[in-house]
Amino acid sequence: MSDTHRCEHWLKVIGNFVEPWPGRKFGAFNHIAITNEAGSKPPLLWVFNSAIEFPALAEALGPDQPLIGMRSLNTVIRRESLTTWHNRTLAASYANDLASYLRDRPCTVGGNCQGAAIAGELARNLVFNAIDVQGFIAMEWIEVPALPVQATLLFGAESKDYNPFLRNIDPWPAWNRLFVNPTCRILPGGHGTYFRPDTISALAGEVRHALALPKAPAVSDRSALAPETIPQTVATRQHITISIKCAELQAGDDVLAVWECDASVLPHLEVIVIAETATSGQLLEFRAPAIAGSWTLQLFLTNPLHGPLTWNVDTLREYRITVVDEQDTTA
Repeated sequence: MSDTHRCEHWLKVIGNFVEPWPGRKFGAFNHIAITNEAGSKPPLLWVFNSAIEFPALAEALGPDQPLIGMRSLNTVIRRESLTTWHNRTLAASYANDLASYLRDRPCTVGGNCQGAAIAGELARNLVFNAIDVQGFIAMEWIEVPALPVQATLLFGAESKDYNPFLRNIDPWPAWNRLFVNPTCRILPGGHGTYFRPDTISALAGEVRHALALPKAPAVSDRSALAPETIPQTVATRQHITISIKCAELQAGDDVLAVWECDASVLPHLEVIVIAETATSGQLLEFRAPAIAGSWTLQLFLTNPLHGPLTWNVDTLREYRITVVDEQDTTA
């Protein structure tokens, strides 16, 4: 089955899930819903996970807030089989439908759980389609792509499996480089409870707070880094050194390495200090992922005070690298 036919199959299944949702439907398989369409505010585009979520959020936000609802691949594809490719493919299809609808209208993009990953890829596509994406909201999902926009990250106070602060993870070094002016807000309750009648008002309040944040400043016109040599094969955990052409750096500039595996939705992130040497110029020194497989590497020039600095170039530049088991290289 071709990629096009595979995506069409997903959209047909999603269209069946979306059919009972309130509002007008559009897309080739009526797989996108819009409600509160007469509202005066910029539309909120949201990728949901289940049937109750779209009508609950639409009602809580009120008739003046247009809400465009899409669905994740939850139950369409087994979670253990889900990869970044699936999310990107579905997001690209959604973006094609939405770009012609939005035209010159600004919007905010968000999603919850598995839908947040697709929402991130959707926002990425819309930015490239010259759509004015004013902000991004990710709820209960930490693995999202770099975006040159204001981002709000939402987690439950009792969400032990999703809230990074309850898992002894410090996400701020990555967030400050993935996004512009990121904020994190904590919701009452635990995972899967936020759209219930007794909790939806808290979620709606945080969404309104995110929608009211000022738009992030435009991406800088800085020159992107130019790595000179990228290895095609490395061993797991291998120390990698890459020379880069001399770059005009400012205080605090560094690089965020984003590794994405073909067989997973879980990226490997590492903040890299740009080393200045007397003989070799500027170097990037970092390690390969600990898991063997086929990986894609992206290198983002970043600054923790400003987020991704040359996103328009860096997000399109991908390096395919095979990571082999360390034991295979020493046998």
